[in-house]
Amino acid sequence: MSKTNGQTATPETAPRRFAALDSWRGICAVFVALYHVEVIGEIYAGDFRDVRVISNAYLFVDFFFVLSGFVIAHSYQSRIASVEDVVSFAIRRFGRVWPLHMAVLLAFIALEFTKLFARAHGVETETAPFSGSFTVPAIVTNILLVQSFGLHSVLTWNPPSWSIGVEFYTYLVFAVLVLVWHGRITGISLLTAITGAFVVGVCSHNYMRTTFDYGFFRCLDGFFVGLLVHRLYLYLSGRKLRAITPFSATALEITVIVAVIWFVSAADARPISLLSPLIFGAAVFGFALERGAISRVLLTRAFRAAGAWSYSIYMTQAFLLIMMARIIRLLQVHVGGPNHIEATVEGFQEPLLWLGSRWSADALVLLYLGLLLVAASITYRFIENPGRAFFNVLAVRVERRMKRPAAPRYRVMRNSAAMIARDTPPDRP
Repeated sequence: MSKTNGQTATPETAPRRFAALDSWRGICAVFVALYHVEVIGEIYAGDFRDVRVISNAYLFVDFFFVLSGFVIAHSYQSRIASVEDVVSFAIRRFGRVWPLHMAVLLAFIALEFTKLFARAHGVETETAPFSGSFTVPAIVTNILLVQSFGLHSVLTWNPPSWSIGVEFYTYLVFAVLVLVWHGRITGISLLTAITGAFVVGVCSHNYMRTTFDYGFFRCLDGFFVGLLVHRLYLYLSGRKLRAITPFSATALEITVIVAVIWFVSAADARPISLLSPLIFGAAVFGFALERGAISRVLLTRAFRAAGAWSYSIYMTQAFLLIMMARIIRLLQVHVGGPNHIEATVEGFQEPLLWLGSRWSADALVLLYLGLLLVAASITYRFIENPGRAFFNVLAVRVERRMKRPAAPRYRVMRNSAAMIARDTPPDRP
């Protein structure tokens, strides 16, 4: 047994790492990366484009939101009981997402400066530097993580980072709600999730494909559904969950996988996509048990590595795709070879880079995935982990400073007549 905020935590409720869910985070990041081959890289994806679960894989971002709600609730809900706890939580979560986000943003800014340099020396570029999605004002909104609050009419700089901004501010909403309405968090979470789904359903013509405009409400929906799934997990903890056999857990895992594949394949940008947090919530619950055969596979080294690198996979994919596309275009100009093919991407006809055959397109996608995993492992080790460690230490220092007892406002001095209290300055700042 352990104590958390004065309450006894059982083994079922004590914070632990859900390794199988971490592995799912890595799988979903890879699917989103495949989805972006044509959407961001404008490279023909070959046979991969015919797999419906890939062509609609933008929905796996909602899996991230639901999973975050579940894991954050499990790790922090019982640890937030004061303003100091909220500040510490905010610093830790900021340190989890901002360092890598900033590093990739700087890489994109460097690319725009190369355009500026090229034009200064008479070399034409496809677009003008610092224009379109890459404007100077958008640098500010990206630094502040507010780029997806309807301030822009397009995704800016690193396109996948739209979800990082809204998720960070959803963390803050969560922390405040837990602090103010801890005893009513289930009802408040249900109301918040419904509000998010309602706003997306009514205001967005793209439903769950909404990003830079109503992405915050999309995140609220998914995150607080994840929190509700966690409440269900706690309610069933103990004897009820221990009664689930490995066979039953495996059957549940297979069922939710089939449901996820069918749903993502069929949803597209239609009203049915609004159900994605519920579908992913069922998947999160099923694999949080970690009792089935598929969970055992997800606990192997390769899947756990993908889970650890998932954030880096997600954040570096766009930069890598854009760099690959630029290299292909340079080869096209100087040595010939690649050309374009018209294809439908998200309902629009787009000219995609074409290498002449589907097998070469497939090979290029596989090369992209390999390079992405290598890049993610590097950024995870040298940017993501050190950045997180720095902000964790900062959170501890700030929390200690905020909780330090105030210096006495009065000093009692004894004289021959009586005890006299008078104002004195504090001993230390």
